[in-house]
Amino acid sequence: MAASLARLATRHTAKRLCLCPSASSSIAPRSFCNARSLSTSPGRRVEYATEGMTMIPTDPSFGHPIDPSSPDGINRAPDHEPDESTGRKIRHYTVNFGPQHPAAHGVLRLILELNGEEIVRADPHVGLLHRGTEKLIEYKTYLQALPYFDRLDYVSMMTNEQCFSLAVEKLLNIEVPERAKWIRTLFGEITRVLNHLMSVLSHAMDVGALTPFLWGFEEREKLMEFYERVSGARLHAAYVRPGGVHQDIPIGLLDDIYQWATQFGDRIDETEELLTDNRIWIGRTKGVGVVSAADALNYSFSGVMLRGSGVPWDIRKSQPYDAYDQVDFDVPVGVNGDCYDRYLCRMEEFRQSLRIIHQCLNKMPAGPVRVEDYKIAPPPRAAMKENMEALIHHFLLFTKGYTVPPGETYSAIEAPKGEMGVFVVSDGSERPYRCKIRAPGFAHLGAMDQVSRGHLLADAVAIIAENLSWGPGQDNKTEMVMNTVLDLESPQLVVLNGDLITGENTYLHNASHYIDKIVPPLVKRNLPWASTYGNHDSQFNLSREAIYQREHLWPNSLTANMVDDPNAGVTNYYLPVFSSDSSNPIPVMILWFFDSRGGYLFQELDSSGNEIPRDEWVVEWFLNTSTALSLQYPSHNIPSLAFVHIPTNAMLVHQNTSPGISPTHEPGINDDNPLAQQGLDANGTYIGTDIPFMRSLLSVPGLIASFSGHDHGNDWCMKWDLESNFTVPGITNTTTTTTTTTTTTSGRQKQLTNLTSPGLNLCFSRHSGYGGYGSWMRGGRQILIKEQDMFLNNNNVNNNNNDDDTHIIQTWNRLEDGTVSGWVELNRTYGTSQGDTYPVVEDKKTDCNC
Repeated sequence: MAASLARLATRHTAKRLCLCPSASSSIAPRSFCNARSLSTSPGRRVEYATEGMTMIPTDPSFGHPIDPSSPDGINRAPDHEPDESTGRKIRHYTVNFGPQHPAAHGVLRLILELNGEEIVRADPHVGLLHRGTEKLIEYKTYLQALPYFDRLDYVSMMTNEQCFSLAVEKLLNIEVPERAKWIRTLFGEITRVLNHLMSVLSHAMDVGALTPFLWGFEEREKLMEFYERVSGARLHAAYVRPGGVHQDIPIGLLDDIYQWATQFGDRIDETEELLTDNRIWIGRTKGVGVVSAADALNYSFSGVMLRGSGVPWDIRKSQPYDAYDQVDFDVPVGVNGDCYDRYLCRMEEFRQSLRIIHQCLNKMPAGPVRVEDYKIAPPPRAAMKENMEALIHHFLLFTKGYTVPPGETYSAIEAPKGEMGVFVVSDGSERPYRCKIRAPGFAHLGAMDQVSRGHLLADAVAIIAENLSWGPGQDNKTEMVMNTVLDLESPQLVVLNGDLITGENTYLHNASHYIDKIVPPLVKRNLPWASTYGNHDSQFNLSREAIYQREHLWPNSLTANMVDDPNAGVTNYYLPVFSSDSSNPIPVMILWFFDSRGGYLFQELDSSGNEIPRDEWVVEWFLNTSTALSLQYPSHNIPSLAFVHIPTNAMLVHQNTSPGISPTHEPGINDDNPLAQQGLDANGTYIGTDIPFMRSLLSVPGLIASFSGHDHGNDWCMKWDLESNFTVPGITNTTTTTTTTTTTTSGRQKQLTNLTSPGLNLCFSRHSGYGGYGSWMRGGRQILIKEQDMFLNNNNVNNNNNDDDTHIIQTWNRLEDGTVSGWVELNRTYGTSQGDTYPVVEDKKTDCNC
């Protein structure tokens, strides 16, 4: 019996895939072989590194520990011959702490050298979430650079914005309105409470106290709501801007903040009752991570890490900014410089932040919230509707930006974790010449070796929790979504439909981190997978070939490259699907995969430097291969599906044509503004270069549907047929088959068909990754293919009279909360006046703050 996943000799030959693997397959057999779905979740940029607490032998130099996965691995001989005593006993060994350790909140990796359980040395590895932020800022206007600061620390958002805004305002030599200063101060303290809640509660949870975490996150949720009401975003607010704040506080918000502040003191007392005098908490934190005042200064500590050692330094007092010179508060300091003292400092800072919040509420002045210089801050919307000059100011501000006088400045604030600093150099243009960021946690992490030496391994958790959150949690959340969907659906094949990574911020040497994060949920379930590459895969500086090569280091990858042309992209290939018992040599179905960058010799750039997918795709290969399959199986009209990340222009036209997507006409989730589709030039104008590809899809007999990603907020399925109330440029609706013969660059002729009956189903896949934009609930589109539904005229697989009109597939979206959304049956009548349309579904939003 043939193996289900046998690879053939050349890469230009399709790999064999059975609808359900036989018992001899490397994949464990499952019951209900004909009722398993294909998961088509579009991948997003995520990261991966080895699981935490992997023990590896000690290398004498320690700086380059032995990797057990290397070819010589554990059996590598030591650099020197040990004497008899050391040969009998291993004293020191190294342990990988993270990047996936539960106590490493984000992507922190420590290589710990241990003597038993005693830490002898700690080597922190940073940069696993490096995005090149400082370099990216050099290519943005000052206003466009602001959102990058939200993402530096996902629990200190508005304070990061505040620091950058103060630096730009110094260079512009402008004075912010008083009301804006008080609003900034108010939300700066709300952000401090948010950060300290995360720090204290997660610290308690890491050492075994779960109850404070559950209680405190109820309060944190209220503060996140305040964020959302004032800025429209719970996390990345972009609210504090050079010149003031984005908009005024909505009516009623100050009253709600007051109501929260009056009761939050009781929550602080309840938390202290659980922890402060708890002998287990004291035993885990007192005398742990001791740093003297002199050492704290020498290590460049700041914030609570410095004040906990007895140094009364707070930038809000020593160098006040915004309205801090008009409020009264005390600066708590520690005595012993250990984890317990730093905990007490944070608990007292909760109370001091409440004092400042009450003063801000009582002293909040009236007036404007941003400077009235329309070259720096946008004019009111009402003015833009009445005054052409105001409209011009608005247009220039958000397209060109504003110039900043030449010079340089350093701005520092008291962020929740310590001194947050921004050094900005201006050359007189609209973009910063240089922007250097001083993150408060970097210096603290650099002292991890000195602070943790002599402590037990368990104490490392308590020490790390003192300086929480090295990076955002999108990557781990994405993996959770994948695990949930895969466990509920148990698919036979997983399609990663584009945008596996974000190539804009990625370099060749670390591309493997992202691919290696997507693959393990599939590998541990022994699932085969196939990929397409989208617009973010290799945009700018990452090789698609590198992604492709990395994929094939893992087992069960079916991704292939069947087109040699270097301009055609990488993932252009097909997979034949055979009968569940492998007894029939004729494929039951063909799966087509297309690279969203392939087929056109030149790639245009838009004004932001992004590539525009202006191409003819691989139409010639697609038509020639489908024709060859028809000749190979002349009596069989083999049904097929197509997967491509960037949708065709037909989907954009459908969504923009009345009634388009509405509650009574194939609604689904349709919140996303249509992104750049295929066939655009550098100016974003549709010039029809994807018309040959659309017509080739219509020309292949038996093609049931194509599935796309790209638009994160869309997940509907539409029928493109003669009843469609829209006209796609370059495609003619006809009642009879109309073909056009064109000659390719190689001299071959190809037949392209216009739209005929029964048409083609066009579907969006569900957005899966938390590395991408949008608050829609993540999930994955499922496709259920049954052999009997492919041959309704006769249940015999050998039926020679099968008709594409009778092919049926079922599809739905499985969401991360376990629910099913938008179940439909794609058949001849789907989407027509005689059949079903896409159901009205609940527009669910994610509850993840990552």
